[in-house]
Amino acid sequence: MKVWDKIKDTARRFRTWCVERFRAWRERRRERRFPKAFPSDTYVEDLHAATKTKKPWTRGLFVVVVFSALVDFYLLQDAFAWMLGTESLEDVVSSLTGGGGDWGKSAGALFTLLTCAALVVLYLNFGGIAGKKFAEYRALKRASGLSAFLALFLSMAVILGFIAFVRYLSIVDTLDASSAGSFSGGFGQGAAAASGFGGGFGGAAQDSALSLNIKFSDRALVQTLGLVAVMLLGALLEVVQSYYSIDPYAAEKKRLAESHIPEDRRLYESTYAVHAVEPDKAYEHEERERELDRRAVDSAFRISELATQLNGIVDPADAHDFCAIGRMIRESQNSERVGGKYR
Repeated sequence: MKVWDKIKDTARRFRTWCVERFRAWRERRRERRFPKAFPSDTYVEDLHAATKTKKPWTRGLFVVVVFSALVDFYLLQDAFAWMLGTESLEDVVSSLTGGGGDWGKSAGALFTLLTCAALVVLYLNFGGIAGKKFAEYRALKRASGLSAFLALFLSMAVILGFIAFVRYLSIVDTLDASSAGSFSGGFGQGAAAASGFGGGFGGAAQDSALSLNIKFSDRALVQTLGLVAVMLLGALLEVVQSYYSIDPYAAEKKRLAESHIPEDRRLYESTYAVHAVEPDKAYEHEERERELDRRAVDSAFRISELATQLNGIVDPADAHDFCAIGRMIRESQNSERVGGKYR
């Protein structure tokens, strides 16, 4: 029983340690994302929340973009497996489930999957930033926003063009290998093995030059256009989603607030140091403020006395009472000032 209690105590302490580490990491991450001028400052964080328009239909559009990215990834992995001379995801899964999988080929397929995922994430991020820059240009009429939008949109188009080129070559090579295999089985297998830019990354054929089988094919063009249409639609939806999901005015205020954080922090620290290191001077400022408040109250009562005396010509009782109250207040203030005690 003691052993079981020790195990539970160890598990509880480990869970507490993990929770504390996670909270500390989250707090450090929050501090990096939302800098503060003083410990309780939430101005930048509030502005970050204000930059999100929180339109309901943009969330649905984001779901569509994610689904489009998954489709793009599935369609790309075959073409890039052909380009890099590795196995595709389907081949690796089938070989591993069959029990005769090669871990070297699996590592090559993993590299291919990472390459495809990086390209998909890259052009979607370019589209998202381009949409934000275009919203900034429309709201603030800033030429730098338009220039950044055009540069990012052009980069996204270049990535999509490269993907379409690889897809087209892979389809043409596959069609040639299948047509050659219909005449000779051995020749078809050799053509399939020599796929990619020069037949993969190994062999003597790559030492001379890259052999690209570039020729026109209606079937390959139609399949390539289908892939490019899906990817282009997803990229444009990402541009639209980022354009309508950001408030450029709040984003500009957030940028300005972040740039003034060091100055605000120095001002806060200097003010805190003055009050902490020189408390006598702070006490003098407070005494002056209190004296000004008393004078303001005294002046208000004097003005009210004069007005009441003028109105008291009709009703002297009210004027006498109000003047008596004013004299009592002044006498109490004078006695406190003489005694050196302030409330």
